[in-house]
Amino acid sequence: MDEKCNFYTREFISKLVMCIAYISANQLKINLNMLRNIEKWISFLIDKERLDILIIDDNTWSNLFSGIDAISIPSHKRIKMPEKFFRSLYKLDLYAIYLFLHELGHVSLEHNKILHKQVNITPLDPEYQADLFAVTILILKLKIDINKLSEFSLQKDVIEDFKKIYYET
Repeated sequence: MDEKCNFYTREFISKLVMCIAYISANQLKINLNMLRNIEKWISFLIDKERLDILIIDDNTWSNLFSGIDAISIPSHKRIKMPEKFFRSLYKLDLYAIYLFLHELGHVSLEHNKILHKQVNITPLDPEYQADLFAVTILILKLKIDINKLSEFSLQKDVIEDFKKIYYET
C-alpha cells in the first residue's frame, strides 16, 4: 500500500482513541459527579450498560493471575479484578480508578484478546490504547493532574502522546 494512503499513523490512532474515550465517558456518565457516588455509577454500568464486573477473592486471584492487576474480556463486556482493587475503587484510590478505566477502555475499544502484551509498543497495541483511553478520561473528565499519572507504569509514550495531541493541536 502506498505510504500516502496509510491512515493508521501513530497520531491518527491516538486521536481516534482519545475521541472514543471522550465520547465513551459521556455515554458511561464518567464525570466528577460519578466520583461522589461511585456505588451508583457501578450499578449504572452493570444495570444499564450491561457490564459484567466479576470480583474475585484476593487469594484465588493470586493463585490464578499472579502479577496481573485486572483482566477484561471485551467480547463479553466483562472485567475481572481482585477484591482489593474493587475495594480501592470505592475508596477513590487513583490507581484503582485508572485500572478500572484501563479495563473499561479494552471493553469500549472492543479489543479481542484477554492478554495482549507486545515487545514493540505501537499505537495499534491494545495496551497502549487502553492506557491512552484511561489517561484521556482521567485528565479531561475527572480533572486529574497529569503529573499524578507518572507514577503508574503506563505504556511507553502515552503521556507524551496525550500532551502532544491535546495541548499542541
